[in-house]
Amino acid sequence: MSDIKTAMILAAGRGTRMRAAQADPPKPLTPLTIGGRDQTLIDFILSEIMAAGIKRIVINLHHKAEQIIAHINAQTVIVENDVEIIFSPEQDILRETGGGVRHALPHLGAAPFLVCNADVIWQSHKPTLADFIKRFARLNYKNPNMAALLLLAARDTAIGVDNKKGDFSMDKECRLSRISGRISERSNGRISERTNISGQNDYIFTGVQILTPALFDAIDEDVFSLNHIYDKAAKQGGLYGHRLDGRFLHIGTPEAWAEARVYAAQMR
Repeated sequence: MSDIKTAMILAAGRGTRMRAAQADPPKPLTPLTIGGRDQTLIDFILSEIMAAGIKRIVINLHHKAEQIIAHINAQTVIVENDVEIIFSPEQDILRETGGGVRHALPHLGAAPFLVCNADVIWQSHKPTLADFIKRFARLNYKNPNMAALLLLAARDTAIGVDNKKGDFSMDKECRLSRISGRISERSNGRISERTNISGQNDYIFTGVQILTPALFDAIDEDVFSLNHIYDKAAKQGGLYGHRLDGRFLHIGTPEAWAEARVYAAQMR
């Protein structure tokens, strides 16, 4: 049993980036053949979370929520592994990544929790999430001020990523900072983002992270990006990273899906 008891899958989207037709499934249900097995993106994430020993999974929903609910409820492996699924719908307002997690906090509990995007897969030589959770425990023991741990991929191992400048840089103590990228700021009482184009970061963020609930203290907005959380933690020296031992694939556009299909078919 892992020290992280609860996970959240970010599956709420607008249905626009994949340029999907009305009859197409929502992005988390995008099909892929991964290592010879036909599955969807969210199937991959679910199996990885369950393999890490987590028994409680929260899933937020927006675009074509009913299709995702029906798909999840049809997965016998969830029942077989005695996993509790909790849906966190966002029908009236899409809260972005940070707002979605904040909205689900009553289901996530008071302890650190795992968060995964529903449009990513990875290939690794070791159990990725189990290794990531162990890394969190080790770093947290040495650095009790750690507020968040992000799973990162080296730029040259990332497929389907638009941001060629990278998202974060990491020092020898595994603390993260940004040389360039989207930086969150608060002005006039509201959270906004700007782009710093100078320099280049070494790593791409995979959308997999462990967060502490205290990060959301003093935030009363309903809609905001997790970038605000990362920048807040980084300024306080509490944002850390762990490098993925393998290849990372982000399936955010039709072009990325086509590219990912080639790599996914070769995965084991």
